Amino acid sequence: LSGNHAAIASWRRDMAERLTKERRPDLWRAYEETRMDPAKDRQLSGASDQSRGYRE
Repeated sequence: LSGNHAAIASWRRDMAERLTKERRPDLWRAYEETRMDPAKDRQLSGASDQSRGYRE
C-alpha cells in the first residue's frame, strides 16, 4: 500500500507491451499504426494547453 504506485503502473504497462510485442506482433503493429501523439490528439479534441492546465 505504501509503494511507488506510478512506478508500478509504468512497469506493468511496459511488461504488458513487451509481452504483446512478443506474442501478438499483429496486434502490436495495428496498435502502432493507430497510436496518436498526445499533442496532436489534444489539438484534434479542441483542448488548449491553457485549459488543460486549468483542469489539472
